Amino acid sequence: MTHKLAEQKAQLIDQVVELLQQRLPEQSVAMAQAFVRHYYAWVAPEDLLDDDPEDLYGAALSHWSLSRQRQAGTAVIRVYNPSFEEHGWQCTHTVVEIVTDDMPFLVDSMTMEINRHGLTVHQVIHPVIRIVRDSQGHVQQILAGGVEDGISEATMHFEVDRQTDPELLAGLHSGLQKALTDVRVAVEDWPLMREQLQTIVTELDTTELPLHPSEVRESQDFLRWMASEHFTFLGYRNYDLVEKDGEVVLCNVPGSGLGLLRGGEEGISHSFAELPVDLRKLSYAPKLLIISKASARSTVHRPVHLDYL
Repeated sequence: MTHKLAEQKAQLIDQVVELLQQRLPEQSVAMAQAFVRHYYAWVAPEDLLDDDPEDLYGAALSHWSLSRQRQAGTAVIRVYNPSFEEHGWQCTHTVVEIVTDDMPFLVDSMTMEINRHGLTVHQVIHPVIRIVRDSQGHVQQILAGGVEDGISEATMHFEVDRQTDPELLAGLHSGLQKALTDVRVAVEDWPLMREQLQTIVTELDTTELPLHPSEVRESQDFLRWMASEHFTFLGYRNYDLVEKDGEVVLCNVPGSGLGLLRGGEEGISHSFAELPVDLRKLSYAPKLLIISKASARSTVHRPVHLDYL
């Protein structure tokens, strides 16, 4: 049965490829056909066999058009309701198309953001395609799997509950853009955040502290465990603990922010300032490591409350 479904899928994709042959300019056909075969390669047959070849053609061609120009380090996003009249294909759902550099946490984070808007995901297509682009970001070549030239790009297609309010569609678009930015800065700065943690662990070997050596060793062991891929680092920043206008405040150290805490480096930590006075005074207690839960939920990887260390 599985083999038969695979054959039916192959025949269906051949029909889509033939439509490209019939309708696109000769110079554009080969690359578009390569894209379409990559696009549907890993989609389960049962997720495609009920679809009209015209709709599969239109969906893939739409995403291909979005992919044609993109600068590395940026993402392109489209949120829309396909119709035959305007787009040449139709779908009962609102469609999200994304093209960006491949990196961890993308599908999870995009799904989280879609769910945060109260929407359900009905279909996901997520090929990773190796592409060569010129200096202007135009596609020059689509490469076969295993080739190391070019860059790996995540091409994500989500079908979600249909929305027709332009404001809601715009809100979803901006939310996805923000989530993609969060994923990018967290992934880019992850090695630096892990390096900062390892530096702290090493410095504790020679730093004189008003603590029992066993407590220091226990904290070091815990931090080493975290650094051994047991913790997802999303943000890092240095603070100075000072008294200002008679109150204990945490002042951001300019230039120290990494990941989600790259920006907003001027002034004080507002989350710390909102704590009760008694809790803020506890920051002077001779304690090496403090762990707490944040009220904010993560926008990267998993929709859980953030841990502050």
